[in-house]
Amino acid sequence: MLNTNKYVIVGVDAGLNVAWAILDLSGNLLGLGSKKGLGRGIIGEVKKYGEPLIVSTDVSKPPRLVRELATSFGAKLFLPKEDMRIKEKEVLTKGFVFGNRHERDALASALRAFKEIEGLVRRVKRRGGDEEVIKKILKGEAKNIREAMRVEEERKGRVRKKRRKMSVEELLELVERLKEENERLRKERRWVVYKVSEVRPRILIEDKAKVMNKLLKDGKIPILKVEGKKDLKDVYKDVVYLKTQDEKILEELKRRKVRVLIMDEPKEIKGFVTVKRSDLNIKEEDGIEYVEFKEFERLVEKIVKEMVKEVLEDYRRIREAFI
Repeated sequence: MLNTNKYVIVGVDAGLNVAWAILDLSGNLLGLGSKKGLGRGIIGEVKKYGEPLIVSTDVSKPPRLVRELATSFGAKLFLPKEDMRIKEKEVLTKGFVFGNRHERDALASALRAFKEIEGLVRRVKRRGGDEEVIKKILKGEAKNIREAMRVEEERKGRVRKKRRKMSVEELLELVERLKEENERLRKERRWVVYKVSEVRPRILIEDKAKVMNKLLKDGKIPILKVEGKKDLKDVYKDVVYLKTQDEKILEELKRRKVRVLIMDEPKEIKGFVTVKRSDLNIKEEDGIEYVEFKEFERLVEKIVKEMVKEVLEDYRRIREAFI
């Protein structure tokens, strides 16, 4: 089993808005985000997840920031032979949740890079190797899996030889030091938890995409609550629980390809299907509300059919008035 947090694959979309996508060496999404004017600050963002073995982007001629990021970690720079097309990006990122096209592009390049090494990862796992073996091959420290595994075994052997047996007194002293350290960490943790509860939402922004992707894979539809402009950041083709009648927000939702609105008291809004909240069996997972796909599909179909029926009846009445 690979240690999935030590080494990572990083996809970057560099520009005024810098976006990043972090995958582990099994292709799982660990982090996804973007920030305006981030620049070299992306190095700090990446460090949170692990050491990059691959840095990728969606264009064949990488921006300076991408090259600098790869160089700073000594990572392999993965570039497509030609700029990735939008269709390819959409296919690669289908089923994922992202906040904007920059995040989509970063994620697409990371997924494309993973596909390039996916076969290598499988072969290493089959032979009982770990991420260190993959690292040696990608960084050119070994020509093949056999050599990489041999070098890694030799390294581990040297580490084992350096260890010596501790005396009882040393062990007791170590236990006491660890107890003191644990107590100190408990106090720090209580303070950190208190501060976090004051200033941060229930789940971290970078975890939100993970939760939503998991819900979608489980046949559940996430519901994003929109009360004002600040809530629009993460919305794209989502089902929205609308708590405002602001026309500008409705226009922005249309632009973000939202088609279904959940409302406490639904009314007809051009361009949207509106659903009454109390008609849904809404549940919650990790701070995000959701509804089962099949239930939601049935209700929306029923509403649409009723809308069509009403339009047809109005049409008939108008026609009859002229006969």
